[in-house]
Amino acid sequence: MDMTHFGAMLHSFWTAWLVVLFLGIVGYAMWPRNREHFEHASRIPFNDDGQEG
Repeated sequence: MDMTHFGAMLHSFWTAWLVVLFLGIVGYAMWPRNREHFEHASRIPFNDDGQEG
């Protein structure tokens, strides 16, 4: 195994890993159970009292 082959294999591994990671993040963000949490977090900047709760 020379360095060119090793580099191509490593490149393929990282490409596949980043695609899986991206899909996991999108899946987490779109999961219906997380909707209420994200809606609450989106309203934090508009709280009059400056607190998160």
